[in-house]
Parts: sequence; structure tokens; C-alpha cells
Amino acid sequence: MQFQSFIQSHSHVSFHEKTNERPSALVSGYMTDAATCVCGCRKKKKKREKKYQLHVSDCLRTSREMQQGLAIGFHVITFLQYAFAVYYDYTYTIVPHNVLKGHGAFGGKFKFLTFWDAILQAVFFLICVLNDCFGTNAVNPKKLPFIRKLKDDLHASLGFPIAMFVGVIFWTLMFVDRELVLPKALDPYFPWWLNHLLHTLIMVTTVLEMIVAPRQYPKRSRGLGILGGFMFIYLAWVHVIYFKSGVWVYPVMEVLTLPLRIVFIVVLLVICMILYFVGETLNNYLWGKKCVAVTESVDLDLKT
Repeated sequence: MQFQSFIQSHSHVSFHEKTNERPSALVSGYMTDAATCVCGCRKKKKKREKKYQLHVSDCLRTSREMQQGLAIGFHVITFLQYAFAVYYDYTYTIVPHNVLKGHGAFGGKFKFLTFWDAILQAVFFLICVLNDCFGTNAVNPKKLPFIRKLKDDLHASLGFPIAMFVGVIFWTLMFVDRELVLPKALDPYFPWWLNHLLHTLIMVTTVLEMIVAPRQYPKRSRGLGILGGFMFIYLAWVHVIYFKSGVWVYPVMEVLTLPLRIVFIVVLLVICMILYFVGETLNNYLWGKKCVAVTESVDLDLKT
């Protein structure tokens, strides 16, 4: 009996020791392990986030370098293309007076809006090259260099709408009656490749410029004012040529009466203004606020 009571008393103490001491030790051990696990997970998460941010930064840097290289190559090639077109047209495209009297009239090559546009595009893409070297092609730069502002304003106000206007009006009239814009008698003197360079490719390159590089559009009053002033100067020049030589620059104007000629000019001006808004809409679609917001958010993530 004494032995049994001894065993019971010791087993009772052992039970109390187990119940009073071991559970707390186990709980603290579990908490320590959990805290260690949480800290380890946080460190791993931070490492993953840092690695991801570095990866995004490298991708953005590579993308910007590729975009810059593409822009420079495109601008140089396009500038040389239009510079050569202006030189060839002025030097070698000589139409005898007896073939078409309008080509030998007062004003020479400078009678035609196509020639004005070719010079405009050559000058514009030269400015693009200078901007690639000395300016910036950032979507939303903090400070806009002068050469970038000049490039943006020139393309928005004149480069895009005039190039599209020349191409659209030329091929529309060619479809109606080619004798109204490019008589068949000029084919031996005006090569087909030069025609497509000045009337087809000129639309392609101005749209590609929209895609390759961003721009900030000026205020509409400023942009439309520059475009309207340019068209007014050219139309005044067309009438000066007529009063000097008695010949309309474009045969289509000879077949129109005065009222129809006025309507024709007004319609052309309206089309030109519409093309300005087309360019603005396309630019906002490609490089608008959504794109700027995404770029800024990525930059902020990289800084933090």
C-alpha cells in the first residue's frame, strides 16, 4: 500500500509539472518558429520584389534603347529620301512648255503643293534627327527642349495634315480623272517611283512617325492657326501665279466656275482641318494620358 501511494503521489506531481510547464514551452516554441517563418517569407518576398523591379528596369532600359535606335534609323533614312526627292524633282523633272503650259509658267516647281510638302517633310525629318541627337523622345519630359518643341509643333500643325492632305486629294482626283492633277502627257518626264514617293509614301512615313516617336500637341488654336496660315499663303500664291501667267496651277481649277471654285477651296480647307483632328486623335490613342500614366507609375515603382 505504501508503494502504491508513493507511485500515485509521484505520478500526480509529474502530471502537474507536465500540465503547468510543458504547454507554455511548446507554445513559445511554436511562436518562435512562426515568427522565424514570417521573417523568412518577408525577406524572400522583398528579394523577389527587388529582383522583379531590377528586371522591369532592365526591360524598360532595353526597350528605350531599341526605340531610340529605331527612331534615329527611321528619321535618317526618311530625311535622305525626301532630300533626294526634292533634288531629283527640281533638277531632272523638266517638262517642255509645249507639252503642258502650266509647268513652264511663273513659279516653276514652287507652284505645286506637292513640292512644298516634300521640302516640308525633308526639313521636318532633319529636325527629327537633330532631336534624336540633342533633344529627347521621352513621352512626357519634365522640361521640353526647344528642338523637341519645334519638332512636335511642326508635325502636329503641318507635317501630318499637309502630307495626308496631299496624298488623299491627289489620289481622289486621280481616281475621278487623272487629267485633273497628273495628265498622262507627263508620264515620260515624271517617273512613277517619284510619283509614289511624293504622293503615297509621304502618307506612310508621317503615320509611321506617329508610331515611332511621341509628341505633345500644341493648343488647338495655335495648331489650327499655323495650318490655316500655311494654307492661306499657298492659296494666295496660287492666285498670284494665275494673275501673273493666266494659268491655274491645277487643271481642275480651270474647269470650275468662280462659285464652284470658291466651294472647292472651302471644302479643301475643311478637309485639311479635319486631318488635323485625325492626327491629334491618333496621337492621343498612341501616346495619350493612359500611356503617360502607365509610364509614371512604373517609374514610381522603380524609385520605391
